[in-house]
Amino acid sequence: MQPDRILIKDFLASDVFYEFLRLQDPDLMVDHPTRRKNWFSLDTTMRIYSKVLGCYQYNACLNITVAEYLDLDKDHKGILSREDMNNYKVNDVLLSKVFLDRIFELKPAYLTGLDFTTYVEFVLMMESLDTVQGMSALFRYVDLQNAGRIDKVDATILLRSLNECHNPHQEDYASVECRLVEIFEMVIPSNHYYITLADLKKCKIGGLVLAMFVDLHALERYVVSLFCAQLMLILCSRTFTNPFAEWG
Repeated sequence: MQPDRILIKDFLASDVFYEFLRLQDPDLMVDHPTRRKNWFSLDTTMRIYSKVLGCYQYNACLNITVAEYLDLDKDHKGILSREDMNNYKVNDVLLSKVFLDRIFELKPAYLTGLDFTTYVEFVLMMESLDTVQGMSALFRYVDLQNAGRIDKVDATILLRSLNECHNPHQEDYASVECRLVEIFEMVIPSNHYYITLADLKKCKIGGLVLAMFVDLHALERYVVSLFCAQLMLILCSRTFTNPFAEWG
């Protein structure tokens, strides 16, 4: 018998199998004293994480992440489905259909959905786009052809998917094309036809660009900030006129 294997018949005959079955009890779906004693419950898992890591800040973040996960897991099966992730609204994001489809397309093959570990990795990725690690992780999902680059076809697909979040019944081709041009001007890639991860790291705003590909609210915040900047330039040009212009 291998040390990392358990026979199904041995597990069924063991005392811990009862605790495993108890997770289906409706009482354990809420903050019930029995849940905190169950070896397989999230409460126990969180206590273990806290003891092993010895990090109160991490434990607080884990509590928040667990609450978000349980809120998304409507059927309480411990796995998030594609439909569950449609309700992901953490940190004021609105993710596109194409991006969420990619999350499930590239998930581990042995999972039917997102388990808690995979969900934590997803949250860390979305909250760390200002880091090289976060950008590298997200780039894998927006690289629709798995070619190590985002060409203009991929970028158009991603931006159209965001446009569908805003107005699913009307395709705004002009807006998509405008955003596409702006993004390539922001990055200034080494090749005019596609953007690589190296281009995103070099431009210093790679996290923002990647967020604009997958999150409608990030794209809208950029558009608003761009409008405000242009408005300020117009106001400044009108305010600071030449005081001697009227003297001829």
